[in-house]
Amino acid sequence: MQKALVRYVQGRPWNKLAIYRVLNNPEYAGHCTWGRTTQRLHTKSIHLPRSEWHMKPGCFEPIIDESTFVKAQKILLNRCTRPRSSDEELILKVKRVLARHGRLSERIINASCGAYHERTYWRRFGSLLRAYEPVGFKVSPQLARTLERCKNLRTLRAQVSKLLCELFPEHVRLISVPGLRNRMFEVDGIHKVSFFGCREFRTLGGRASEPFPLVRVNRA
Repeated sequence: MQKALVRYVQGRPWNKLAIYRVLNNPEYAGHCTWGRTTQRLHTKSIHLPRSEWHMKPGCFEPIIDESTFVKAQKILLNRCTRPRSSDEELILKVKRVLARHGRLSERIINASCGAYHERTYWRRFGSLLRAYEPVGFKVSPQLARTLERCKNLRTLRAQVSKLLCELFPEHVRLISVPGLRNRMFEVDGIHKVSFFGCREFRTLGGRASEPFPLVRVNRA
């Protein structure tokens, strides 16, 4: 696919995760699915197990037949040598890290041998703070506010990105750029645009301003 210059969704390159998502997506077999994730207000979405999805077959013209899709799922399941860890196992690893270092942070968790990456806890619990609660670790109020602002900025960025792509599907798409953590907008296949969400700040009168977006056009 890479050699044929066939790109994945939104122009991203193919990788193992992209291939897995295609093979594991029931929509290619004609199924309409919803309820894959759950999300509370101002929190990150959490992926639900397939057993809790809502699926209706025969909604689309399938690309592959049902029997081929079922066979692919069995092969993927048999190749899975590492079962999904439970919430209790993830919390236990955090508890061990806390006992070893006396405190917790993204950097400490990512650098600890045997612990999962902090993104795993974000996906499972919606935030690191929720993973800290069961082990009894509390961050300072200032750090808690900082983490909350960062989470709100990520949510704002995702909402704006989705809205722009829906409003201008023929002109705007998201692309990945090597060396950059966040994806950029490509406008009309020519201009590359970066989107930044500015954090709130306190005015001289003590009033907090709301986060607002900034857009920067990257000149070639």
